[in-house]
Amino acid sequence: MAKPFEYEIKRIYAGLRKSEQKAADYYLAYDGPVETMSIAAMAKASGVSQPTVMRFVKALGLEGFKEFKYRVLKGSAQGSGAGPDGDGIGRSEDVLRYGYEISAQDRPEEVPGRVVAQSVSYLDDALKHISPSSIGRAAEIICGARQIAVY
Repeated sequence: MAKPFEYEIKRIYAGLRKSEQKAADYYLAYDGPVETMSIAAMAKASGVSQPTVMRFVKALGLEGFKEFKYRVLKGSAQGSGAGPDGDGIGRSEDVLRYGYEISAQDRPEEVPGRVVAQSVSYLDDALKHISPSSIGRAAEIICGARQIAVY
């Protein structure tokens, strides 16, 4: 079962700073009770500063670390972690299937629209992180390669 915020973290991960990614990685890998941990303890354990942990929490759309711990506790108790409901907060009735938020309340004719809208959102996020110079450099490397393997 997914941890609370797991899908939201994976969705925003590429847009996080490297230090914020360290906080995200720590949370995702941690098996203990995050909801009882202090911000100082999480910062120290993940190797980042307390303000970095706060930026990570704010990137999830939360007001502060206290709200983060509450949502983790609430999500763990409900067995949620199913995904965001549009405001970055998991709803227990939502289910993420293949990266798309689909709930039991969705009518079948709504599902394709949700999938397409989420795909557009993912592509838009990816586009924000593509630099023209890195694409040009990748093209040069590919053109100069003696062999290319595609998986």
